Amino acid sequence: MSRSIKYRLGIFVAVLLAVLLFMFVLVACTPTPTGEDVTTENVALGDVYVSDEHCVSCHGGSYETVAALTDQYGDSNPHNPTHGGYLACNVCHERDQELTYNWCEDCHTWPRPEQSSLK
Repeated sequence: MSRSIKYRLGIFVAVLLAVLLFMFVLVACTPTPTGEDVTTENVALGDVYVSDEHCVSCHGGSYETVAALTDQYGDSNPHNPTHGGYLACNVCHERDQELTYNWCEDCHTWPRPEQSSLK
């Protein structure tokens, strides 16, 4: 193979890699849908977490209402602002799932023994 062909092939490969890298970065940085773009359908189809406000809007309208929905847990209620504020919904839930990971259990026995029948 002549030097000229090797040089052109090298440039072609470099440009191709640069284009592929650009496309990868472009796809990776695509923003999550917000506002009117967010629907129950596109959340269910794979948009993992949009915002707490979006979650709460379908589950009672406020953090306080969500906490009231699980008030049977008493002092173990994970939706009460136990540690100085409300946790983000995606800390324990994925895609409108009931519970995907219980972070409370990392540090606490949950629910507390007096509510163990509620688990």
